Amino acid sequence: MLGFHTMLSGDLILIAWGAVPITRNRNGTLAITPDRMGTPCDWTNGKDLMKLPISKIMAKSAVDIILYDGTPKGVMKATMSSWQGVATLCPRYLASDLHEFPEIRRPGVYFLWGPDPEIEGMTRAYVGEGKEIWNRVKSHLKNKEFWNRMIFVCSNSDDQSLSKTHHQYLEYKSFHELKKIGLATTKQNEPSLPNLKESEEIFCENFYGQMLNVLPILGFHFLNPILEADSSETKEPGYTFIVESEKKSVRATAIQTESGFVVLQGSTASKEDAQSWTSGKELRKQLIEEGALFDNGTCLVFTRNVPFNSTSAASNIILARQTPGPITWKEEETGKTWKEIFSKDSE
Repeated sequence: MLGFHTMLSGDLILIAWGAVPITRNRNGTLAITPDRMGTPCDWTNGKDLMKLPISKIMAKSAVDIILYDGTPKGVMKATMSSWQGVATLCPRYLASDLHEFPEIRRPGVYFLWGPDPEIEGMTRAYVGEGKEIWNRVKSHLKNKEFWNRMIFVCSNSDDQSLSKTHHQYLEYKSFHELKKIGLATTKQNEPSLPNLKESEEIFCENFYGQMLNVLPILGFHFLNPILEADSSETKEPGYTFIVESEKKSVRATAIQTESGFVVLQGSTASKEDAQSWTSGKELRKQLIEEGALFDNGTCLVFTRNVPFNSTSAASNIILARQTPGPITWKEEETGKTWKEIFSKDSE
């Protein structure tokens, strides 16, 4: 039998290996090369290491999806062999048919989303949990008008490997990630954090992580973090856009990512509203209430990276007036507009 210990180094994973028995030094590394059994493993010694690119050993995942009416417009169910959950997507107009699904009678966590009725261009999302999801769905059909789609997540069997407390943790986690990421707005009471043993919390975090692989496939991407600005895989290569106004003493930097057009932390926005400006005021108010925009007395400062659905939505808030975003944002190095760059790229 072989013993293994791994560590990350840049884009490589380093694997020290050897026959057991093995020992640990005070730093927790393993002494496992055949000729040095029982001695501390020296990570600086290439003889002790196997170096593999992470991309070569990352496990692939397969998601099984059932289309109940044969199209992606109807009810869809997604499962993974490595996941103890099942996620079901349903458009609102088909929600009355859900009573036929056994999963809807189980306890679980669920997500509702649709256009925000108060903030133009934004999506509002709601997260909840219930002992029997069907009862919660019936209530929301009567009492919540904004949503047009829902996903409910529960155990993939009647054995109920997920308890009520587990679902409460998933609800709490999802709610706070939803608010922190900012891809959708939310208007609901804050869930309470349940008491969990450490092992249960680890189980919930693993379940949540796997759930994030499934939800975007079904159209709910609002829990997946905005890609970091310093990652080479987060943006169109080399494209950093700016908007600035000496008159208003503001300057903002943004990048185009998979999550949308993202204004970066530290950017500033004007407090001097143009009289004709209307589109975006509610969104700005929401960002201020969430703490994403901070009033320093002179201007508004972005305290975190903030995604926008369009370049115009971003520049409207930066300059506090109506703007044609695609020609307002200019690439920092070349001075070309967003429109010039992406129109050319699409040709």
